[in-house]
Amino acid sequence: MLRARAVLQLQRHVRIRGYAAATAAVRYSTVSAPPTALHATPAAVTATATAQTHTVAPALAAAPVAHDLKIPPAAAPTLAAQTPEPTESVAAAAAAPPSDPMFAGLGASKRPKGKKNVTATIASAGTMLEKLDVAMETSRLRSAYAIFRTMQLSNSPDLAKISPQTFASLMGIIINNYGAALRDVSSKNRMLRAVELFTLIKSLGIQTNAAIYEYALFAYSRLGNPAACLDTLAEMAERGMDAKSARFLQDVMTAHIIAGDEASGREVFAQLRAEDASINPYNKLLGSFAHVRDERGMLSVLEQMKFDGHRPDSQTYNHLCSFYSQAREFGKVEQYADEFKRDGGQMTPALWGILLRASNEAGDFKKALSIVAEMRVQRVMMNSFSFVEEIVALAATGERTQAWRAFTRSARVSAPKDRVVSAMVKMVGPLTTPEALADLKRTIEVNKLKQVDTLLAMMAGYRKFGDITSVQTILDAITGIASPVELARAQRIVMATYRIAGDIPGVLAFSKETGTAMSFDFCFNILCDALSRKLDGTDMMLEHIRVEFGKDPAEILKAAEANIVRE
Repeated sequence: MLRARAVLQLQRHVRIRGYAAATAAVRYSTVSAPPTALHATPAAVTATATAQTHTVAPALAAAPVAHDLKIPPAAAPTLAAQTPEPTESVAAAAAAPPSDPMFAGLGASKRPKGKKNVTATIASAGTMLEKLDVAMETSRLRSAYAIFRTMQLSNSPDLAKISPQTFASLMGIIINNYGAALRDVSSKNRMLRAVELFTLIKSLGIQTNAAIYEYALFAYSRLGNPAACLDTLAEMAERGMDAKSARFLQDVMTAHIIAGDEASGREVFAQLRAEDASINPYNKLLGSFAHVRDERGMLSVLEQMKFDGHRPDSQTYNHLCSFYSQAREFGKVEQYADEFKRDGGQMTPALWGILLRASNEAGDFKKALSIVAEMRVQRVMMNSFSFVEEIVALAATGERTQAWRAFTRSARVSAPKDRVVSAMVKMVGPLTTPEALADLKRTIEVNKLKQVDTLLAMMAGYRKFGDITSVQTILDAITGIASPVELARAQRIVMATYRIAGDIPGVLAFSKETGTAMSFDFCFNILCDALSRKLDGTDMMLEHIRVEFGKDPAEILKAAEANIVRE
């Protein structure tokens, strides 16, 4: 029940829009990237949540991290260990949070109607601490984290006034990337930031609650640091907290596997089996091996599971199918799904979703649509993940009318997902002529969608391809009809597009021309991109950081280079 306390705190803050698969595609030739790895999920809610919603990710629920990373217990990462994110900068209009589907149904409370009201409420708050409280209360998780990040980087004295409950929520936001708050930060660096926050909490003398400890334990586990896990458990025990839960043993086991110490991991597995005679310990170990992409270890657990008399269940096949989907071995995804059905297994929406995604990733979009048809015949509940894949398949097969109809249904429920707008943008094509824009606007009108909202969503899709021409075309089209908030959002999307396109002079010129401010984190991200991609303009960005933020270019350059090595 430990992580559940933080979940209850987040329940007031998290507005789930369903699964959103982020892709790194920057060319129109690619609609999607390989399926993303697992999101971090507080284990305490797994049992209750799965009865209502089905996650596509296996139950290990681990965010992908560097398997060989070692950090000392409670060590504060340096700037070089972080990949800062642009504050509220990336496709905010269409950014559906890549939240853990396990939390679907946990709604936000007290959210003011209308985006303008929320923004105005946050802006009207006095101190940064008050702004943070308002952002959390109104479920603006990305804004909340940006405010906290500003407080953290400026070493604000108000940090010591943040409540333990809010700190626990911030830990959850960081680890799970709720609200796309750390959209451009790698999973490894999110775990590092969680450890950094854990260290900050203790240094401030904040009364650390059980939820904070458990999130820290989770982060250490996914960083492959069993020693830090054990130290954290020892500290919990000293404070009279329950440190003997089987769930914590699972974290220690996962830490050993990620660290490459299979022998120690299996020793902990033996302890788990002694306490739990069910299939659960097997699934956890199998999921740990799947997490580190160890096919041999994963299959050895499957064999042992069967030898010990356990029949693989839907969770087992969830791990297997997810593993092979991420490995892009789509034939094996179908093979294991068929095996599960032959053995009398009941296909869950999660497994159907993985099968759907695999078909789309394999480029067999007609097959994906046939799977959708089969699901409907069998009256399988279509979750948000399945709806996304249906739209992707319809768009890829050129079924424009049906694709727009499905897109409209989806958009009326929640903001379009990244994967959806990428597929729709590829179907529509680049907006290189006035006729192309006019046709898009007519289609939006025919489907009775909100003109500005939909154009902003499509703009975010063009951003993913680095299509500066198309995003600039949409910006020009909505200028004069969009609200100041919407216009500012569009301008940030344009800047993010320049970043994707690798045009540093362009983003600097656009920022100066429009007066759109760039945060330090955003500039640092661009600098890292420039160095790793060997782009022109590195010196220009270093000079901008020196002038705007008073940072020593030599130190920033060193930090950026170290960050690239870690990535």
